[in-house]
Amino acid sequence: MPTTPTSPLPETIAEEQHPVLQPRPKAELTLKRGIISGFILFHLIAILIVSVPPTSLFIEGAKTAVRPYMLWSGLWQGWSMFSPEPPAFNNDLEGQITFRSGRTRVWKLPIPIDYGYYRRYFKERYRKWRLDNLRVDAASALWPDAARYIAYVNNDSSDPPDTIRLIRSWARIPPPDAKPADRSLSWSRAVFFTYPVRPADLR
Repeated sequence: MPTTPTSPLPETIAEEQHPVLQPRPKAELTLKRGIISGFILFHLIAILIVSVPPTSLFIEGAKTAVRPYMLWSGLWQGWSMFSPEPPAFNNDLEGQITFRSGRTRVWKLPIPIDYGYYRRYFKERYRKWRLDNLRVDAASALWPDAARYIAYVNNDSSDPPDTIRLIRSWARIPPPDAKPADRSLSWSRAVFFTYPVRPADLR
Protein backbone atom coordinates (compact mmCIF):
# COMPACT_ATOMS: atom_id res chain seq x y z
CA MET A 1 0.00 0.00 0.00
CA PRO A 2 1.54 3.32 -0.99
CA THR A 3 2.37 5.77 1.78
CA THR A 4 1.98 9.49 1.61
CA PRO A 5 5.29 11.25 2.30
CA THR A 6 5.22 13.76 5.15
CA SER A 7 6.53 17.20 4.52
CA PRO A 8 8.55 19.01 7.20
CA LEU A 9 6.91 21.90 9.09
CA PRO A 10 7.60 25.30 7.69
CA GLU A 11 10.32 27.14 9.61
CA THR A 12 7.89 29.89 10.63
CA ILE A 13 5.53 27.41 12.33
CA ALA A 14 8.39 25.65 14.10
CA GLU A 15 9.62 28.95 15.51
CA GLU A 16 6.14 29.82 16.78
CA GLN A 17 5.88 26.50 18.60
CA HIS A 18 9.34 26.81 20.14
CA PRO A 19 10.00 30.50 20.75
CA VAL A 20 13.54 31.45 21.54
CA LEU A 21 13.88 33.57 24.71
CA GLN A 22 15.92 36.62 24.07
CA PRO A 23 18.56 37.37 26.72
CA ARG A 24 18.17 40.56 28.71
CA PRO A 25 20.40 43.41 27.67
CA LYS A 26 23.67 43.30 29.54
CA ALA A 27 23.33 46.95 30.57
CA GLU A 28 19.98 46.24 32.33
CA LEU A 29 21.44 43.33 34.28
CA THR A 30 24.49 45.36 35.24
CA LEU A 31 22.33 48.22 36.57
CA LYS A 32 20.14 45.93 38.70
CA ARG A 33 23.11 44.06 40.10
CA GLY A 34 24.84 47.34 40.85
CA ILE A 35 21.83 48.68 42.79
CA ILE A 36 21.46 45.46 44.80
CA SER A 37 25.19 45.26 45.50
CA GLY A 38 25.28 48.92 46.55
CA PHE A 39 22.32 48.39 48.90
CA ILE A 40 24.01 45.43 50.59
CA LEU A 41 27.40 47.13 50.73
CA PHE A 42 25.94 50.28 52.32
CA HIS A 43 24.33 48.28 55.12
CA LEU A 44 27.45 46.22 55.76
CA ILE A 45 29.53 49.40 56.05
CA ALA A 46 26.91 51.14 58.23
CA ILE A 47 26.72 48.15 60.60
CA LEU A 48 30.52 48.12 60.83
CA ILE A 49 30.61 51.86 61.58
CA VAL A 50 28.12 51.67 64.46
CA SER A 51 29.83 48.57 65.86
CA VAL A 52 33.42 49.78 66.14
CA PRO A 53 34.44 51.98 69.09
CA PRO A 54 34.88 55.72 68.39
CA THR A 55 38.66 55.75 68.00
CA SER A 56 38.88 58.90 65.86
CA LEU A 57 36.97 62.01 64.83
CA PHE A 58 36.30 60.40 61.44
CA ILE A 59 34.64 57.36 63.03
CA GLU A 60 32.65 59.56 65.39
CA GLY A 61 31.45 61.70 62.48
CA ALA A 62 30.49 58.59 60.48
CA LYS A 63 28.53 57.26 63.47
CA THR A 64 26.65 60.55 63.72
CA ALA A 65 25.84 60.43 59.99
CA VAL A 66 24.40 56.90 59.91
CA ARG A 67 22.83 56.84 63.40
CA PRO A 68 19.39 58.26 62.38
CA TYR A 69 18.93 55.69 59.62
CA MET A 70 20.16 52.80 61.75
CA LEU A 71 17.78 53.71 64.57
CA TRP A 72 14.88 54.08 62.14
CA SER A 73 15.58 50.75 60.46
CA GLY A 74 16.14 48.89 63.73
CA LEU A 75 19.70 47.91 62.77
CA TRP A 76 21.42 49.89 65.52
CA GLN A 77 23.58 47.74 67.77
CA GLY A 78 25.41 48.86 70.89
CA TRP A 79 28.10 46.75 72.50
CA SER A 80 27.88 48.14 76.03
CA MET A 81 26.50 44.75 77.09
CA PHE A 82 29.99 43.29 76.63
CA SER A 83 32.52 46.10 76.90
CA PRO A 84 34.14 48.07 78.40
CA GLU A 85 32.05 47.61 81.57
CA PRO A 86 29.33 44.93 81.34
CA PRO A 87 26.14 45.73 83.31
CA ALA A 88 26.33 44.80 86.98
CA PHE A 89 22.56 44.98 87.59
CA ASN A 90 19.37 43.44 86.28
CA ASN A 91 16.84 46.22 85.70
CA ASP A 92 13.12 46.46 85.18
CA LEU A 93 10.44 49.12 84.92
CA GLU A 94 6.70 48.99 85.52
CA GLY A 95 3.75 51.31 85.84
CA GLN A 96 1.54 51.28 88.92
CA ILE A 97 -2.01 52.45 88.16
CA THR A 98 -4.25 53.84 90.87
CA PHE A 99 -7.87 54.06 89.76
CA ARG A 100 -10.46 56.52 90.97
CA SER A 101 -12.00 53.90 93.27
CA GLY A 102 -8.65 53.40 95.00
CA ARG A 103 -7.84 50.00 93.53
CA THR A 104 -4.38 49.54 92.04
CA ARG A 105 -2.78 47.31 89.47
CA VAL A 106 0.71 46.92 87.97
CA TRP A 107 1.15 47.20 84.21
CA LYS A 108 4.23 46.18 82.23
CA LEU A 109 5.28 46.70 78.65
CA PRO A 110 5.59 43.52 76.55
CA ILE A 111 8.43 41.27 77.73
CA PRO A 112 10.12 39.14 75.02
CA ILE A 113 10.36 36.06 77.27
CA ASP A 114 6.55 35.91 77.42
CA TYR A 115 6.33 35.24 73.67
CA GLY A 116 7.46 32.59 71.22
CA TYR A 117 10.69 32.95 69.27
CA TYR A 118 8.99 34.61 66.29
CA ARG A 119 7.05 37.21 68.30
CA ARG A 120 10.02 37.96 70.54
CA TYR A 121 11.76 39.73 67.68
CA PHE A 122 8.95 42.29 67.49
CA LYS A 123 8.80 42.80 71.27
CA GLU A 124 12.54 43.30 71.83
CA ARG A 125 12.34 47.00 70.98
CA TYR A 126 9.87 47.52 73.79
CA ARG A 127 12.41 46.07 76.23
CA LYS A 128 15.23 48.24 74.93
CA TRP A 129 13.03 51.35 74.98
CA ARG A 130 11.89 50.60 78.54
CA LEU A 131 15.25 49.71 80.05
CA ASP A 132 17.79 51.61 77.96
CA ASN A 133 15.80 54.84 77.58
CA LEU A 134 12.67 55.35 79.67
CA ARG A 135 14.25 54.13 82.91
CA VAL A 136 17.19 56.55 82.97
CA ASP A 137 17.07 60.08 84.38
CA ALA A 138 18.39 61.55 81.12
CA ALA A 139 15.10 60.52 79.47
CA SER A 140 12.85 62.39 81.91
CA ALA A 141 11.18 64.19 78.98
CA LEU A 142 9.63 60.83 78.00
CA TRP A 143 8.06 60.11 81.38
CA PRO A 144 4.83 62.14 81.02
CA ASP A 145 4.08 60.63 77.60
CA ALA A 146 4.75 57.12 78.92
CA ALA A 147 2.43 57.73 81.88
CA ARG A 148 -0.31 59.06 79.60
CA TYR A 149 0.02 56.01 77.36
CA ILE A 150 -0.28 53.65 80.33
CA ALA A 151 -3.39 55.50 81.51
CA TYR A 152 -4.93 55.44 78.03
CA VAL A 153 -4.50 51.70 77.40
CA ASN A 154 -5.81 50.88 80.88
CA ASN A 155 -8.78 53.21 80.80
CA ASP A 156 -12.02 51.95 82.35
CA SER A 157 -14.97 54.25 81.81
CA SER A 158 -16.60 53.06 85.04
CA ASP A 159 -13.39 53.46 87.05
CA PRO A 160 -10.82 55.56 85.15
CA PRO A 161 -7.13 55.81 86.11
CA ASP A 162 -6.37 58.59 88.58
CA THR A 163 -2.59 58.37 89.09
CA ILE A 164 0.29 56.68 87.28
CA ARG A 165 3.54 55.88 89.05
CA LEU A 166 6.62 54.71 87.19
CA ILE A 167 8.68 52.30 89.29
CA ARG A 168 12.29 51.21 88.82
CA SER A 169 13.44 47.77 89.95
CA TRP A 170 17.03 46.60 90.14
CA ALA A 171 19.10 43.72 91.51
CA ARG A 172 22.87 43.28 91.56
CA ILE A 173 24.11 40.43 89.36
CA PRO A 174 26.24 38.03 91.42
CA PRO A 175 29.80 37.47 90.15
CA PRO A 176 30.55 34.23 88.27
CA ASP A 177 32.51 32.80 91.20
CA ALA A 178 29.75 33.47 93.76
CA LYS A 179 28.66 30.60 95.96
CA PRO A 180 25.26 29.03 95.19
CA ALA A 181 23.82 30.56 98.36
CA ASP A 182 24.82 34.03 97.12
CA ARG A 183 23.36 33.72 93.61
CA SER A 184 19.82 34.70 94.51
CA LEU A 185 18.78 38.18 93.36
CA SER A 186 17.69 40.75 95.91
CA TRP A 187 15.39 43.22 94.15
CA SER A 188 14.92 46.85 95.17
CA ARG A 189 12.06 49.08 93.99
CA ALA A 190 11.55 52.85 93.90
CA VAL A 191 8.94 55.20 92.47
CA PHE A 192 10.72 57.76 90.29
CA PHE A 193 7.82 59.57 88.60
CA THR A 194 4.20 60.28 89.55
CA TYR A 195 1.67 61.58 87.07
CA PRO A 196 -1.87 62.77 87.92
CA VAL A 197 -4.12 61.68 85.04
CA ARG A 198 -6.30 64.31 83.42
CA PRO A 199 -9.59 63.60 81.60
CA ALA A 200 -8.01 64.76 78.33
CA ASP A 201 -5.37 62.01 78.65
CA LEU A 202 -8.03 59.33 78.29
CA ARG A 203 -9.50 60.58 75.01
